[in-house]
Amino acid sequence: MGALRLPSPAGTAVAVIAAATALLTLQSWAVIAVDAGDYLNPLLLLAVLVAGSGLALRAVRVPRPVVPLGQAALVALLFHHWYAGDGARLGGWLPTPSGIEGTLDTLRRAVEAANQQPAPVPADATAFPPLMVACGAAVVLLVDLFACTLRRAPLAGLPLLAAFTAPVSLIGGVPWLTFALAATAFVLLLTAEQAARLGRWGRNISGPAPLRGGVEPQEVRLATLWPAASRIGVAGVGLAVLAPLALPTWDGFWSSGIGPGDGNGDGSVTVENPMVDVRRDLLSSADMPLLAVRTDDPTPAYLRISVLDEFDGAAWRPSERDIPPTNEADGPLPAPPGLSETTPRTEHDYAISVTSVFRSRWLPTPYPAASVRAPGDWRYDDKTLDVLGVGGTDASGIEYRAVGLTLDPDPAALVNAVPGPQSLTADNTELPDSMPDWIETRAQELTAEGRSDFEKAVILQQWFREDGGFTYSLDPGSGTSLEQLELFLGTGEGSRRGYCEQFASAMAMMARTLNIPARVAVGFLRPEQELDNYWVYSTRDMHAWPELYFEGTGWVRFEPTPQTQARTVPAYTSGQVPAPEDLAAPSASTSAPEPTVTRTRRDDLLGATSTDEEGGLPGWLVPGAVVLILGGLCCFVPRAVREAQRRRRYDEDDPAEVAEAAWDELRATALDLGVRWDDTATLRRQALALVPALGPSHGPTGGGPDETRRATGALESLALLVERARYSQHPLDEAGQEQAQEDSRTVTEVLVDVADSRTRRRARWLPASLWRGRRPVQRRRDGGRGTGRGAGQVEGVDRVSV
Repeated sequence: MGALRLPSPAGTAVAVIAAATALLTLQSWAVIAVDAGDYLNPLLLLAVLVAGSGLALRAVRVPRPVVPLGQAALVALLFHHWYAGDGARLGGWLPTPSGIEGTLDTLRRAVEAANQQPAPVPADATAFPPLMVACGAAVVLLVDLFACTLRRAPLAGLPLLAAFTAPVSLIGGVPWLTFALAATAFVLLLTAEQAARLGRWGRNISGPAPLRGGVEPQEVRLATLWPAASRIGVAGVGLAVLAPLALPTWDGFWSSGIGPGDGNGDGSVTVENPMVDVRRDLLSSADMPLLAVRTDDPTPAYLRISVLDEFDGAAWRPSERDIPPTNEADGPLPAPPGLSETTPRTEHDYAISVTSVFRSRWLPTPYPAASVRAPGDWRYDDKTLDVLGVGGTDASGIEYRAVGLTLDPDPAALVNAVPGPQSLTADNTELPDSMPDWIETRAQELTAEGRSDFEKAVILQQWFREDGGFTYSLDPGSGTSLEQLELFLGTGEGSRRGYCEQFASAMAMMARTLNIPARVAVGFLRPEQELDNYWVYSTRDMHAWPELYFEGTGWVRFEPTPQTQARTVPAYTSGQVPAPEDLAAPSASTSAPEPTVTRTRRDDLLGATSTDEEGGLPGWLVPGAVVLILGGLCCFVPRAVREAQRRRRYDEDDPAEVAEAAWDELRATALDLGVRWDDTATLRRQALALVPALGPSHGPTGGGPDETRRATGALESLALLVERARYSQHPLDEAGQEQAQEDSRTVTEVLVDVADSRTRRRARWLPASLWRGRRPVQRRRDGGRGTGRGAGQVEGVDRVSV
């Protein structure tokens, strides 16, 4: 830490404009939540804190790495005070272990809220804002780091671009005015950073006072650089805003951002995450028609959008789809998984027309479907038969045809279904390790009288619809996390109240505890009939239901939602469930063994055991090997990069660059060995400063004073050759180029020889030149100082000598 140095006006301007640029960029997050002030207002205070603390720390000349660490510590302290102050001392400013744990728990709940809520996040999701505050603080810190501490303002565009991707990915775009203001501020930031950089030219770098007759520090006004920068900035911003007008996916220049309500600011309904969008559409103030269907099916229902087959404890969501380009939805589809040719079925034709307000990357289709023909790039997934759009393909406003299969499975066939394939069962019975045991116990108790998996599934459906005392209600908050499902299944206050999302998720989870493959489907429940063979699905028809797998029939639909919302259940689940064939006539002397239920969890599927009697690999072996490989790469990569850099410099074949490459290699070797190097000094001054480092050799191959003399001569020769290459009208000839490379090798070899073994090892494995930028070093004030870069501008020293 050095003496106090007041920041220059240009440096102060850079810090202020950097904070303003970050804040203007973060304004694009206003569309992510209904009440965005809950996180945008705290970010304003954090931006002021980051800018002010950065100016203060740089004013006292703390080392550069300490500046961002200090800023981050202050931000973390303020964040802790806001969101976990009750667990701290001194009014919430002194962190304690419980306070830190509370802060982490706040962030965990914020992440859960983000996973469960659609954008724009409703105002009652009070757990959500801390996540946005933390992410916004990271953006502000990175912008200040790049623009002010490292003085690399162009790199600040990276976190700013990352901030813009949040509303683009969640909502589909940002308001054009917000983008234009942020881009203009970024151009101002580049201008101010250049003004601060140019203002240091001519400044006395190594001392607080200029030499007699030296050049006084000069400040470069922003107005000097603004005309050129503004032309570039206006052109770039204009291109970014106007160019999308020519693209077919653009909605118009004056398209507004996304607002609260039905999904989009223009009143449209967008399906991005099907589960989290269900409640939003059910609560929509307007019951908007979304699909019109003309079909020969006398009772169409259950038009499916997507399947949610992965449950991680935070939410049900679609697993990753690996869809090859050959799976085009332009004709017949493959047979549904598990469906036998002997299962009775009836085909029905569907002509579906999507209104312009319904936007979905999933195509609504009957399940199972025999064929789908839709305009655009639509592809089907082999496992789920979901139909997804590729390359921006959207369902809005299109018309397409499908052939749906109405199955009529025999309950006896469902009762006697054999277990499905192991891979399908493992993937669709997986449960998180954090799931409480009482849910599994409760499922076993409820289905204890079930004589088959199908009968157990029917018992669960009946329990949710009638026997369990559940009530259909849209009042509870949305979500399918374990915490919310525990409340839903419990008996305390607020329990056993929910809507289709909770009913479908809870039944699928309990079925998985019984080792029955289960997943959740999202789509439309039932349409309203407008004319003969003509039906309309609206926002109020959005629905979720569970699907359970039974070999021979495949994925079978169940309906646990109470009849106040879902009036009927599938026909094959009503009436008396037959007994399995092997238990229909039990012997008087024997009794059927009680079924054993084995729950498959994530650690079971991954084989996470410390020992395996069958010779399996220990669970820690793979991650341990990954850690060792990554550690080895971290050790060898710097050395390999440095060696490649050295070879490239000595292989330089451009006559104008050979001498510079030789000098750069000398500089890099000096930095690797910890030798001081001043990038502001002239060539001769730096060469003279390097002579002491070529002193008597103590290395294994050094030759004492003779080697030092030889290296000093080579250093002098190299400096003169670099001067000729820089300032002569003619480039070095071939002999001069070879001499420059030879001189550089000679000097670097002696530098390595005179270093001790520890320094050589550090230089070899952790070469500092890879991350050390060009910067001045402090010099004593008792010598001449060069003020220029050319030969003959060094006072008092004309040659390098020993």
